[in-house]
Amino acid sequence: MHRPQVGSVTLRLAVTELATTCLVAFRGSLDGGSEAYVTATFAEIDSPAVVNLGGLSWIDETGMSVLLHAKRRLERRGHSFSVIGAPMAIRRALEEAGLGELLAG
Repeated sequence: MHRPQVGSVTLRLAVTELATTCLVAFRGSLDGGSEAYVTATFAEIDSPAVVNLGGLSWIDETGMSVLLHAKRRLERRGHSFSVIGAPMAIRRALEEAGLGELLAG
């Protein structure tokens, strides 16, 4: 099942449900302005998630927190949360914030 891209002015998400995994692709900026939208999107996911950050151009502390909470929520439910495709600047920002665990999958 494929859901159309929707989102805020600065962020677009494409959510594709595969047989046993949900692929969530980010494009744009993940910040406080998109917190509620991203949180609501992940609240609907009840399967392992592969999160493609390849289209992400910016992330702030709020965006990092949203990803961390989504990872922990899915792991509490027994699902995996893997990040792929993070651009170097996004990887660096996550690592400098002490959130390298998001990249570990």
